Amino acid sequence: MGKKLTVREFNGIKKLVLVQNNLIYRFEEYSKQATEPQLREAFQKLCASAKNHKQKLLKALEVSDE
Repeated sequence: MGKKLTVREFNGIKKLVLVQNNLIYRFEEYSKQATEPQLREAFQKLCASAKNHKQKLLKALEVSDE
């Protein structure tokens, strides 16, 4: 059985998810605007990484909630 989150911990995670959403949005926008293929690919990789981290965080929260 997982530990219950405090309000402070929950708010911290909530802020982290908001920042990740912002990063994902910006990386997607920058990859669309980039004209150089290497730069576009770099932003796409950063976007994928940010999405993966966000999914892992949310999945960890689901598991600890059970």
